[in-house]
Amino acid sequence: MSETTFRERVEPAVEPEAKGSNPMVSSVSKVEVPYLDYETENGKPYLVEIFELGEHWADRVGGFNEEIQAIEDYLKDQVTNREVDNSLKGVKNRIKEIEKIVGMDKEDRAVVKLEVMAEYVKFLMKKDDIKRNITRYGNN
Repeated sequence: MSETTFRERVEPAVEPEAKGSNPMVSSVSKVEVPYLDYETENGKPYLVEIFELGEHWADRVGGFNEEIQAIEDYLKDQVTNREVDNSLKGVKNRIKEIEKIVGMDKEDRAVVKLEVMAEYVKFLMKKDDIKRNITRYGNN
């Protein structure tokens, strides 16, 4: 009788590849864009993303262009005057402060938030203009 021997399948040993060992693979890290460059970089204002307004935010009918523009002007002025950091986090914190001041909470609809916040920042900008004019022309 002949003896038959079957070979067993042997799996090749797989060595875990160390990260960064392959020079051909480059890691792409997304650097946060400064607030003042956000609209240029993304094609829409930062507020459109925060309030999840979608693609129709600038429509003439049913859009939020006027409200967004008022709030954006205020925030850009705040960043330019170094009252708010030129980062998305700094601006988002300022927006949260405004929401708190005007009495908005998470459950309020974006439409209501934008209208109330726009009127509030228009008021703040008028107040700042008055202060600047008093400083420039007034009697301190």
